[in-house]
Amino acid sequence: MDNTRDKHYWLNIDSHTHISMKGDNVLYFNVYSGKILEFPAEKYGDIIRDLTRKLVSPRNLRVIRITSEELENPIIAEFVGLIREHFMGDRIDTAFSKSKPFQAAPTRTKVHDDVRSHLKDPDLNLGKKIMDYLFEFTLYLNDSCSNECTECRNLYKQSIWCHTSGKKKEHNLDLPALTKFFEETKGCNLTHINITGGNILRYPHLHELSQFLSGVDYPVHFYLHYLNVDDEIEKLGWLKSIDHRFRLLCHFPMDTERFKNAFARVSRMGLNILPIFLVQSEEEYNTLEQMFTGSGIEGMTFLPFYNGENFEFFRSNFFVTREEIESLKPEQRKIDGNSKINMDNFGKLTILPNGDVHANVMTSSLGNLGKQSIYECIFNEMKNGKNWFRLRKHVMPCKRCVFELLCPPLSNYNRALKRNNMCVIYKED
Repeated sequence: MDNTRDKHYWLNIDSHTHISMKGDNVLYFNVYSGKILEFPAEKYGDIIRDLTRKLVSPRNLRVIRITSEELENPIIAEFVGLIREHFMGDRIDTAFSKSKPFQAAPTRTKVHDDVRSHLKDPDLNLGKKIMDYLFEFTLYLNDSCSNECTECRNLYKQSIWCHTSGKKKEHNLDLPALTKFFEETKGCNLTHINITGGNILRYPHLHELSQFLSGVDYPVHFYLHYLNVDDEIEKLGWLKSIDHRFRLLCHFPMDTERFKNAFARVSRMGLNILPIFLVQSEEEYNTLEQMFTGSGIEGMTFLPFYNGENFEFFRSNFFVTREEIESLKPEQRKIDGNSKINMDNFGKLTILPNGDVHANVMTSSLGNLGKQSIYECIFNEMKNGKNWFRLRKHVMPCKRCVFELLCPPLSNYNRALKRNNMCVIYKED
């Protein structure tokens, strides 16, 4: 007598499998291999959705009983086959395990304490703990520069870059504010800081800055436009005594010989130099490649710049694809982080030459060093800000897409393009 139709199995999904459900659509992702399995409603109906809901139920912990009769359903059979084929789970005959197999709940990496929930407790004193959330600073020392770059007012909004306000009155980050900054950030978990401005060689307190930086135990990144490399570059000779990275900035239109001379001059000083080029088209990128092939200049970084008219350049080269996500294989730590914080912006602050403190230069200030402490500025961002906690799950169309936690965090490029989904995965209605 054939009793195969009465057989039962345990269907379990491994803890290293990320599961996402949006409406009737379901996605399974193996964080080790990067393999993605999609089960869209238009193809699978509500069968995989209902099965997945049972699996992720807290009472089931990703293990459910399934019958041979259910496995005769071609959709369920395909699902189970794919899950097993790509090492996301297994099907076990209950004859080998009468009791439900033990399944550990997926490990969720601790990203940061939920500070926002802490802030709701009026009796809780966070004290200096809140300073633990500060990882990176960008200081704009001044806004003085004699160059007249066409896109100067916008370049710094998409990448760390030099910048001048274009106003007649020039600003320099005053010495008391600079002193206050270094005093308040002692003991923070800083990974590095960025130093830029207009032309930082014109900053009147470079000597004092060198004294502040002589005792830090983290890298310092300096940003200077190649057109500003002149005789005064010798002022930065002290950089050799600290852990530094010298970023030589360049964008089109460019004076090739002047750039090469600037690079050679900085190199002769023995500085740790990295050229950074902003590109706005494939033609610019190809020009740079041809220009510097065999030049001996290595380690160049290329950053895109959106000028309002090169959308197709971005779509063709920088929009995320499903294949890229599979090849990048985002770790569980990043997936968990994307659910709680903006992994690109969190822990970063920028101070402008007038002392204004921003979590993002494209949004309003959190305070001013002359009036508020860094502690107060961080508190303001934690409590009211929308940069460190700017998540895809809060914006359309990302919040209804199963790739929401797998895609890169929202960035200033999204703001510049006025588009949340810089991808070719989500299909517009």
